[in-house]
Amino acid sequence: MFGETYRSGRKAPASGIYRCTGCGRKVTVNRGRKLPACHGEWEIFERTTKKSKKEKGGFFDSLFG
Repeated sequence: MFGETYRSGRKAPASGIYRCTGCGRKVTVNRGRKLPACHGEWEIFERTTKKSKKEKGGFFDSLFG
């Protein structure tokens, strides 16, 4: 996935922040949603994940968990 480019209108293969190779614009797109129109193609800048409620810890869990 990294290093590959995707055309506008194509469904995003993974959730993440995508960067336009033409103008540098960055957008967040969920997996399965269409990539917006822009000046170039899109590349994954940073993948994102959503934790389930069971996986989310509180402040102290992040310090001591």
